[in-house]
Formats: sequence, structure tokens, C-alpha cells
Amino acid sequence: MCTTPKSDAVAKYKFAEIAQKDIMDALGQFKDLRPGQERFYFNDGRRMKLLNLSGTIPVEYKGNVYNIPVTVWLLDTHPYNPPMVYVNPTSDMCLKANNLMDSNGKLDLPYLRDWRYPQSDLLGLIQIMVIEFSEKPPVYSNSASSQQRRQTQLEQGELLVYLSSTPSQQRPQVQRVHSHPPACTESNEKRILCFVKLTRLSRDALQIFFDDVFPGHELQNMLTDKKHLIKNGGIRIHKDQIPVLYPDSH
Repeated sequence: MCTTPKSDAVAKYKFAEIAQKDIMDALGQFKDLRPGQERFYFNDGRRMKLLNLSGTIPVEYKGNVYNIPVTVWLLDTHPYNPPMVYVNPTSDMCLKANNLMDSNGKLDLPYLRDWRYPQSDLLGLIQIMVIEFSEKPPVYSNSASSQQRRQTQLEQGELLVYLSSTPSQQRPQVQRVHSHPPACTESNEKRILCFVKLTRLSRDALQIFFDDVFPGHELQNMLTDKKHLIKNGGIRIHKDQIPVLYPDSH
């Protein structure tokens, strides 16, 4: 079910009735767009509260469907003047400028240049965007973010190989830190450093998995909720796993 733009916001538009119909037609087809009203800053310094449609549109590229984040700004003369359309990359995306989009993500489609209502409308515009994006994707994956995740996964794999090939009695053990720690031989030091790294990577891996499976929730809150079950034996884990899940546990 699509969201209806606020009537008082639309009412301020010069052609309110047909503007609202145009908006509703587009929202009826693209369910992941939402209407809103925000202040828009023009290049000449002017600013104005404008209606917009913001969210994602599904685009198929090489057999996969991607949700491209966009914002469509509507002038107060809509639909008799063309909208202003921007691609809004997320933190793990980068803009890919081309002849139809500048480095700020603003689109310059022939459909916008030749805009003429009623032959042109929001639904037609977004459908054209889907076609254009499927041929020329406006964003690409942030290689730094992707590389960092791949490196983390690689390090996890190396540690798993180490642990699987090392007898359990030789693996580093979790110990309480005292004021006079035991002597640290070179062999013990390597094992301790490896365990510290494993602890950090385990938390990182758990956080990555948690973000993917439970977006919008806090990992630490869920762990805290389950802590009493672990304490009472409701969830059975090895005692050496507790410092991994609860670094501040005493």
C-alpha cells in the first residue's frame, strides 16, 4: 500500500490536484518510494520546501536485481516543469558519473529535457530510469569497504586453519590478567597474540553476520539479553567463549 503525501504540503503547489494524482500513480507502481517534504537548496542560493519521492527502485543488471537509492524533487509548478532527480549512494556505494549523470548524482535524461505534461509524468520518468540504470548502473560497490570485509574473512579462514591443525591442549587459553603475569616465552606469546586476534575477529564476524540477518538491531543488546540464560545454564557454552562474547565480563 503506497503512502499518501500530506495534503497541506501538496495544497501549496500551484497545480495541487494533478500533482497529487501524478505522485500517487508513481507510488502505486514503485512501492519502495515514499513521499516527503524537505528544504531544497538551489545552486543560486535560493532554498525552498519541496515535495520529494525518496527510496529505492529495483533495477536488473546482469541477471541480478539491485535496489538503487534515488530522490525525485518536485517543483511547486509540478507537473508542468520537470522534476530534479538525484541518485543517493549509501555508505558502501560510489557514484559512477556518465553522460546522463554528473558527479553529484544529478540525472540529465532526455526524458527530463523534453519534459512536457501530460505526455511526461513521474511514472514514465521512473520507468525510463529503470531502463537507463539497467544499461548504465549509476553506482558501484565501494571497493575499500568490500576489500575490508574480504580481508576480515580471509584472516578468519587463516585462523580456522591454525586452530584445526593445532591440538587443543596447545591452543591459547583464556586467563585472568593478574598484577604479576606469568613469564611469556616466545611460543606462548605467539599463541596469546593469536588468541587476541581470534577474539577480535570473532566479534567482527558476529557483527557482520548480525548486521546482515537482523538489520536495525543492536548486537550488544541481544547479547546482554541472553547473558542471564548463560549464567543460569539455559544456554550452554564453553567457559572460554564467554570473554569472546562478553569482553567486559568479570
